[in-house]
Amino acid sequence: MDLSEKHRSWLIREQVIAPAVINFVLNAGIAWLIFRGRGVVPLWGEGGIAQDAIATLFLLPSLTCLIVTPLVRRAVGAGKVPPLDGAIGLPQVVERLPRALLGRAAALGLGGVVAGAPLVLGAVAVAGGALAVPTLVLAKGVYTGALAALVGPMIALRTLAEPRDHVGR
Repeated sequence: MDLSEKHRSWLIREQVIAPAVINFVLNAGIAWLIFRGRGVVPLWGEGGIAQDAIATLFLLPSLTCLIVTPLVRRAVGAGKVPPLDGAIGLPQVVERLPRALLGRAAALGLGGVVAGAPLVLGAVAVAGGALAVPTLVLAKGVYTGALAALVGPMIALRTLAEPRDHVGR
């Protein structure tokens, strides 16, 4: 896939860096609000890390898709970033995302759980099966920032490659 310099710089700035920073801060703050006052949080059980992680791994990509898709369409309509030429081949994982917005959001959410849960839960298990709240807050900030930086460009590329009748909607 050969993107223009304008596409590359826009994707890095708007779909990697900004979402990573925003999600790091937002999700670390949410983790602190949820888990503060608890010395150590177990991996399993009610109110444990597993429940929170699985919900986050589904909701973050899904909600990001529902928010970013119309923002990218508006950016194209306003001339901030050009749509992709149909001849540019998208990465296979991006090309296979559903065209319908709700289907795309659901697929990204399920993909987040399938790909992310073994990594996040496995890391906590290796770390002893529980985390102190400060460690959990930092870990959630890091993995959600990374997840946002991963799904943002996928969503944007898929949206930039849409037929022109979606532009501005």
